[in-house]
Amino acid sequence: MSDDRAVSVWIWECTAGRFIWCYNCDETIHVLDGAVTISSRGEEERHLVSGDTIHCSRGAVAIWTVDAHVRKIAFCRSAPPRPLALLMRIARKVRRRVSAWLRIPAAALPT
Repeated sequence: MSDDRAVSVWIWECTAGRFIWCYNCDETIHVLDGAVTISSRGEEERHLVSGDTIHCSRGAVAIWTVDAHVRKIAFCRSAPPRPLALLMRIARKVRRRVSAWLRIPAAALPT
């Protein structure tokens, strides 16, 4: 888990079965072992095997069908709420401009 708790990494595995998964964060999945078929409304069905990688955006809903076993590593990122993200971008721009105006490297300014 990152210090700001926005990014986490998980190893997950599942035996045979079928279930619906609702993604509450952006998730990049890399299949370590086994296989899974992922289907989502309006998108082409994907069959993933060991070595395959896929990205699922926050808010996506998918049906997972595992024939025998699957093991994955998941890289999860929760974006800050839009108003906070906007404030963070503004703060970075102000910091860069102050740095340029004072001719101080931005890294030397307090965060």
